Amino acid sequence: MCFQVVERYELCRCLYYLHSIDPCEDYGKSGHVIERKTLLVGYTCRNHSARKGDPLYATLAPGPNGPTASSQTNATRASSGWEEWKAEWKDTGNIGGTPSIPISSVTCVWSVYDVLSHKCATSDQYVSYLENLIVLIEKGAAADTYATMHNLEAITCKEYLERRWKSLGTNLLQDIASCVGTARNTDKPESISLKCRCLKLISPTPRNVSVHFKPGSPASETLSLIDALDWICKAVRLLPASLGPFAISSSSFTVSHGFSDNLNGPELEERDIGLSLRFSLRQPLPLPEVKDNCWQPLFESCIVVESGISADDPETLGRGLEASFELLVQLAAVEFPMLIDGGIVLVGYHTVLVPTRIEGDCAQFHLEVSRPHQINPYKVKTPRPNLVQDHNQFRTMRCFLGWCGDAHINLGTEHLTTNVGYSGGQMQKRTLHWSGLTLGWQALSAGPLQAGLTGHVHLALTLNRLSFTPPMVYSQMLSNTSRQVAIVYDAEDRRAWLVPKLSLLLHMSHVWDREYEVPEGAATDNPDPIPFVEPHYSVGAVRSALQDSGDIRVRGRGEDTLTLRKLLLGLNINLLKSVDVTEECKGRHIFGFEFMDVVTEPGKGSFMKKIPIRAQGKNWLSIANDVDAVVVCSKLGQAISPVYDGNRKSLECNALPKGSDYLAAPLSCLSQLVRQQGGELSDTVCNPQIAISNRRCWALSGDPFETCPHDDKSEVTCWKKNGILQKVVRRNTFMFPKNEKQDSSSQKISLKGAVVFGEPYK
Repeated sequence: MCFQVVERYELCRCLYYLHSIDPCEDYGKSGHVIERKTLLVGYTCRNHSARKGDPLYATLAPGPNGPTASSQTNATRASSGWEEWKAEWKDTGNIGGTPSIPISSVTCVWSVYDVLSHKCATSDQYVSYLENLIVLIEKGAAADTYATMHNLEAITCKEYLERRWKSLGTNLLQDIASCVGTARNTDKPESISLKCRCLKLISPTPRNVSVHFKPGSPASETLSLIDALDWICKAVRLLPASLGPFAISSSSFTVSHGFSDNLNGPELEERDIGLSLRFSLRQPLPLPEVKDNCWQPLFESCIVVESGISADDPETLGRGLEASFELLVQLAAVEFPMLIDGGIVLVGYHTVLVPTRIEGDCAQFHLEVSRPHQINPYKVKTPRPNLVQDHNQFRTMRCFLGWCGDAHINLGTEHLTTNVGYSGGQMQKRTLHWSGLTLGWQALSAGPLQAGLTGHVHLALTLNRLSFTPPMVYSQMLSNTSRQVAIVYDAEDRRAWLVPKLSLLLHMSHVWDREYEVPEGAATDNPDPIPFVEPHYSVGAVRSALQDSGDIRVRGRGEDTLTLRKLLLGLNINLLKSVDVTEECKGRHIFGFEFMDVVTEPGKGSFMKKIPIRAQGKNWLSIANDVDAVVVCSKLGQAISPVYDGNRKSLECNALPKGSDYLAAPLSCLSQLVRQQGGELSDTVCNPQIAISNRRCWALSGDPFETCPHDDKSEVTCWKKNGILQKVVRRNTFMFPKNEKQDSSSQKISLKGAVVFGEPYK
């Protein structure tokens, strides 16, 4: 065995001289141990003397034969090896398992104080904020060597502290939050009861925090608290924007041998010889390039902190970012599972999580992202193997994410029936099997993916900003669908309506609510949860009504809650699937899927319907190929009606004629089609041919907004008047409507009105 002699001051145990190792024949071999022998010399070093006149102070070197040139009379030093220093400290002058020179205090530079002050409205939110903050940890990396990054894991602060330090870590987090709250709130008493028993005092300021330990505190508990405090300070800090979305946070430390002089009042009587540690935050480093990084779009910014946890063997685990299933669902903002081509995928508005492999207790996922529009899960190209029958099986697995990157629209109002029927159209060979809402709300809400998680998200956005959260995704869905339009064809009344897609989704939600209404006699405190809107000429009214309604509970309670956000998302996914397989309208037929099949998802699937259009209506069929959805139905009612102003007295003129296959189109919806062609519809039209698709134009004719002169006693109606019906014509390649100037042939139109496409009876 090798021996090494260490000379230390007798009272303070500071290092005086470290002798060379006396090697044995096994020196340098793996597992060989060096035994240290400590010699106590002199009295105390100058740093541990209260003043130079102190009788314990040694003015000369304590040993007559000691090599004074190598003495360490000033024991203050910087160290880059915190773990090495801890091992040395625990082994120094160890008496009965406790180092003879205790750690009396630790000071950490931090930004936690400012973060809590600026990001939380009240001190009552501090604990929740800190506990739910999401960070990335690198298992097995050193603080200053990040050439490669493996074994990254996303985790909340609370979960990490519990995993590594159990209740000691979470108690410290709560003590920090309480002390910051007390320091900022002068109305509260200055002293609080700390949960960590070995702590005497926590003194927070905006720039740093000082923690003082009680005399006789166990060494292991003291070191654990220091480790936890240092980790919290590294995890809760602001990121400079110049570093990009990910930054590595680390710290350095210094140790001073001396009295604890930071206490005030009676504590000075109890001051002990001890060590004072100080941790400083290093400049954050940018995250190096990592493999299997399809997870990175989930974050706008995030802190990466070393974990102090041993790394796993990367060959035996999944690739990319590890996270619990619940956190993975939260990060991706996926709402519910869908069965597509025999495999389960987890779907959100912008995101799809695709399970790709299961090995042992590890599940591998791939992330597909679509921005800025809604993702169509049926177009995801990632293979979808049939791995599990129930998504809840993933909850017990280790999950890894990473792989190779003035006319009113009545839909959604109480003015239109929800007793929508089927069209009766001819069935086609194209069959669609629904899997979005999965046969009603019961299956959708069974084990909902977001249950209990949405409350965490908004608390974690200020430092580590997530790309996708339910509120942000819902707002984006409303924004996107408000710019989309759809055609609803009523086969029984033989008339069609061009409507905002968002209005259609809201009306479908009301129909769904009626189809799955609470059984008679069943207890409910929410009989009519989905909001109605007033009749509207543009989709803005619908968007405003739904903006703060995403978390409205439509069905269920607790973990079985189905929110309006999920219902709208599911219906929209069903519409996306129908568009993906709907045949192009041509000749004299319109193709579409049943309104009610989109809503109810029949288990047998749904057949695309082919419905013949009469000669008077076929002129507008090309518009159906440029809208975002086509659905067919019966018994829809008057989806668009004129605003009653007292001058329009003819009921027949105020209703779109049945049996003619005319299309009623609000100017607000036509404006969306014009905008997609790079134009802008204004109330003054200079060119009577208005581009609404790559190949077609609206040929404005007559005065479609002329005041109706008829009443119920009139023998004629506006529908027989020349110029009331509009036409779609082939687009002229040389049209430049945006550059044309107003001339004498310009025409005024009402952007709040609606026009009707079709041809008069011949």
